[in-house]
Amino acid sequence: MSATATSPAVRVSPGTPPRQWRVRVPGSKSLTNRALLLAGVAEGRSRLIAPLHADDTEVMARALSALGAGVTTVAASDGPDWVVEGLGGPPTGKAEVDCGMAGTVGRFLVPMLAAGNGRFAVDAHPQLRRRPLGPVLAALRAQGAEIAAEALPLTVIGHGLAGGSVDVDASISSQFLSGLLMAAPLAHAASSLRFGALVSAPYLQLTIDMMSAFGVPVQRRDGALEVRPDRYRATELEIEPDVSTASYFLASTALTATTVTLPGL
Repeated sequence: MSATATSPAVRVSPGTPPRQWRVRVPGSKSLTNRALLLAGVAEGRSRLIAPLHADDTEVMARALSALGAGVTTVAASDGPDWVVEGLGGPPTGKAEVDCGMAGTVGRFLVPMLAAGNGRFAVDAHPQLRRRPLGPVLAALRAQGAEIAAEALPLTVIGHGLAGGSVDVDASISSQFLSGLLMAAPLAHAASSLRFGALVSAPYLQLTIDMMSAFGVPVQRRDGALEVRPDRYRATELEIEPDVSTASYFLASTALTATTVTLPGL
């Protein structure tokens, strides 16, 4: 069994396994992409420690760079960190961004662009173009957003978001609600995002926790999330390893009667 690309390899043989070993599990994709986006629109310079470097997160980093944020890598003991010089608010100007095959990028970035001011062309891999965006677009249009098209590729003409009370269909994916929630503090007025059925509720809590880490509180009430106008503030944040990936290393200890240390969990 090999460890991550940034950790020493650990070889477990049937006859003589090491009694104790250590491996740094790659960071959570869900946390990394939320942290990248919020660092990208925050005031100041953020450092994301031990993030996941993978296709989806690299797509988010490139999209933020295209919008004018400074995104650089810095060598560290557990793999490269990301240092992000934030925009100090939602995107402005004119830009083209590509979401690749990353659903979190498309569903998180479109609301943030609508909260900004400018003209933004958003495209993606054909596979992502087939995935729905209807609930996000409906909630954004209810706040005055101007969006040309019903799916990717599309153009967002940002005039800022009005805020107010908005109904969100979160029965298909919690990513719709998470994307709208992260953009809500940048609206002109307080926002109340109302929802009924919710799938993947723990991921919504990840979003709320990440917003708190960047200085923006969320009030959660029965069937609604309430956010006042605010600005994200830069922070230094360690990205927790991906728990699902960690399960494989934990299972291997049961099979080989060894002890593994998984730092960061």
